[in-house]
Amino acid sequence: MLIMTKSVLAVMIGFLFSLLIGMILIPYLKEKAYQRLNMYLIREHRNKEHTPTMGGFIFIIPTIITTILFYFTGKISFS
Repeated sequence: MLIMTKSVLAVMIGFLFSLLIGMILIPYLKEKAYQRLNMYLIREHRNKEHTPTMGGFIFIIPTIITTILFYFTGKISFS
């Protein structure tokens, strides 16, 4: 398989996996890891309270898992 095709396949699988992780992780982050704002902030900033933080995990975890999975199955190799 061509290198570009493997890369696109890995990105597509990572994206689909991140959608699955997001459906599981976002409700948890809304409940446990949200922004706590200072009471002295501007009123417009208060609507950002309870916005989930650490959303980058939704993209980092699937990328690492997909890369490890492809490496151990022999689909990709590191140079």
